[in-house]
Amino acid sequence: MSALKGEEPVREYQTSSWDNDRIADLATAVLGGLAFILSIIGFAKQEPKRVVGGAAVLGISAVAFQFIAMYAMALLAVILIAAVISSIGFG
Repeated sequence: MSALKGEEPVREYQTSSWDNDRIADLATAVLGGLAFILSIIGFAKQEPKRVVGGAAVLGISAVAFQFIAMYAMALLAVILIAAVISSIGFG
């Protein structure tokens, strides 16, 4: 309506909720799952056991690393907060 009145129209920009970190997390999970699925297919097709086992371990560890890193950072934050509270003298 403002354009019909001769005024400058208000432009609204939409920002994406996807950033580089979120894309990397999703890609890691998808590729880790794909490695595990392909290891199952390789096992079914009687591929060498070392190759199949390596693919399975690689896929599982890629997905598990995300959860381990998240819990490690949460534990680090709790330890840091406890250290700050202890140095203040509350504990």
